[in-house]
Amino acid sequence: MSMIVPELETKRLYLRGIDENDTEQIVNWRSDASVYCFFKSPHKITIEEHKKWYNESYLSDTNKVDWMCITKDEWKKIGVFGFKDRNDRIEVNYLLAADSQHKGYGIEAMIAIIDYIHKIYPGKTLIAEIHKDNIASLKFIRKMGFKETSTDGRFYTYSKQEWKNVEAIYESRSGEENI
Repeated sequence: MSMIVPELETKRLYLRGIDENDTEQIVNWRSDASVYCFFKSPHKITIEEHKKWYNESYLSDTNKVDWMCITKDEWKKIGVFGFKDRNDRIEVNYLLAADSQHKGYGIEAMIAIIDYIHKIYPGKTLIAEIHKDNIASLKFIRKMGFKETSTDGRFYTYSKQEWKNVEAIYESRSGEENI
C-alpha cells in the first residue's frame, strides 16, 4: 500500500496527492520533448504506460510521494512535485509546466514539501539528480540551497544536508527571476 499523501497548502498553491484523474495532464507534460530529454529514460510516454506505472508501481511504493500542484486563484494544475525515501537520503523530484515557470511557484511548492519532509524524516539528507543540460533545473535546485556533490555521466547529484528555513532563501532572492 502506498504512503498516505497529506494535502499541503501555501499562499498561492494547493498540493494534493496525484491520482488516476491526473493521467492525461501528467502524460502531456511528461511527453513534451523539451521535458523528457532530461529524464533518465528519455522518451515520450503514453496514457497506457502512465496508468501501468501508476497502478503497478506507484500505488504499491510505500517510499514515494507525488503531489499535483494547483494554483488557488485559477484552480489550474501546474506541475507535479514529490520525493522518494532512498533509506539513507530523500530524493526530491519536480516537473513544472512551462507556462507556470518563472513565477515563483516552484520555490513555493518546494518549500512546503521540504518542510514536510523534515517533519517526517528529520536529519535525512535531501538529494536531487539533475541532467547536466537542464540549466533551469540546475539554477532552481541551487536557489533551494542544494550543493553539487557528484556527477554520474549525464547527471549531477545535488544534496542539501544542513536544514535551514528555505523561505529565507526565497525572501533574499525576491528581486531575482523566480522559478
